[in-house]
Amino acid sequence: MSINYSITLTWNNEKSKLVIPVLPEEIKIKNGISNSKVNVAELGEIYEKGTPDCTEYSWESFFPAYMSPMVSVSHLNSPRNYLDQLMNLMNNQTVIHLVVSGMGITEYCLITKLDYSEEGGDVGTLNYDITLIQYKKIEIRKLTKSSSQTNSSSRPSTNSTSKTYTVKSGDCLWSIAQSQLGDGSKWLKIYDLNVSVITSTAEKNGTTASKNYPVIFAGTVLKLP
Repeated sequence: MSINYSITLTWNNEKSKLVIPVLPEEIKIKNGISNSKVNVAELGEIYEKGTPDCTEYSWESFFPAYMSPMVSVSHLNSPRNYLDQLMNLMNNQTVIHLVVSGMGITEYCLITKLDYSEEGGDVGTLNYDITLIQYKKIEIRKLTKSSSQTNSSSRPSTNSTSKTYTVKSGDCLWSIAQSQLGDGSKWLKIYDLNVSVITSTAEKNGTTASKNYPVIFAGTVLKLP
């Protein structure tokens, strides 16, 4: 992977950050569909249409004990410090924001696997294998019946009202597009419609938002297309 790439993990509403010091040779991205299989008399096995599985991201790399040309950060923490942070995030099932610049990956995830080892020829350096899986927040909405109903003779209002959504903790543009528009790939339409709000809110929180890093913060009111 080119040194122009970077892998950043943020959490705690983007206030805490961990930058991967040595970029892996490859990032594996796994997608799939969960299909159900049924047996029908005289027809045999039939597969029903399924729903997309959560995207899985994984890579192998190492936390070096010393600076070297392979290190892509200016300040290097101890290998144990990096490992302890990741272990805490996994054990507490903290929702983290995974951003891989240069690849267009910006996803909220949970760490589901973290294996590590130390070799005798390189004491202090920790090799690791990590897996993250896409986090999807489920919201159950209750339908309420209005106490006052307009009678049949009332003229319907012609005033158009724009739809909005208030960002909650753990949200990302993809998850908002999926839950509100029924298609996560429409997140870019939400970004383009709210680019000024997103960028100004990011600046107030000490960071910079862009299409490659569309960070959003809880409480922000976004317009929906």
